[in-house]
Amino acid sequence: MTERKDIPVFDFVTRIHDLWWNTWFLLTSGDFEKGHYNTMTVAWGYFGVMWSKPMAVVVVRPTRFTFEFMEKYDTFTLTAFDNKYKKDLNLLGTKSGRDGDKIAETGLTVVPSVTVAAPAFKEAEL
Repeated sequence: MTERKDIPVFDFVTRIHDLWWNTWFLLTSGDFEKGHYNTMTVAWGYFGVMWSKPMAVVVVRPTRFTFEFMEKYDTFTLTAFDNKYKKDLNLLGTKSGRDGDKIAETGLTVVPSVTVAAPAFKEAEL
């Protein structure tokens, strides 16, 4: 298991364009405790500051199943993965959660997030 380390948001330093260009992310929305969540692969977005508040921006098409979870729940997670997980993330980006438990078809493990209701993944690097 990857050891989790709390990184205060303003201490997080990275080459942001490189992170979005070379890393695959999962966007997961829902509630871990209720067992009601969905995830999808994203390769676009924004990390930054607006009105002195840290923020992450992602764009989800209304036709995506995850969009329904984003509308219903207040939180989501973005988790970044090593390239060795591309096969799993590709599956999660091409199959719909409407059609079954696509997460179960991967080797990934859903875990509770530290601060929000939406889950994270044990194998994620960030």
